[in-house]
Amino acid sequence: SNARLLPSMDVYSLGCVVAEMFLDGNPIMDFEQCLRYRQNPAAFRAEVLSRIDNDYVRDVLAQVTVLDRAERPSAALLLESPIFPRVFIDLRV
Repeated sequence: SNARLLPSMDVYSLGCVVAEMFLDGNPIMDFEQCLRYRQNPAAFRAEVLSRIDNDYVRDVLAQVTVLDRAERPSAALLLESPIFPRVFIDLRV
């Protein structure tokens, strides 16, 4: 297979996990919503982000859930966000 796993895919997955934490354990999207996201990512992201109360978390999720993975920030850059404890920076490899 020509498919490759990329760090940007992990960044997207991290965003989904963080979103679930702030959505009381509810998944960020079901299958139908996933299809809507692929058709109109900006509108779907706006709807999901409107359910998150924390401004910092909304900002991070807006960055990591863009459809074009080249536009997603690196994990190292994300660690500088206020949503992650400073101790995580020392754990970087």
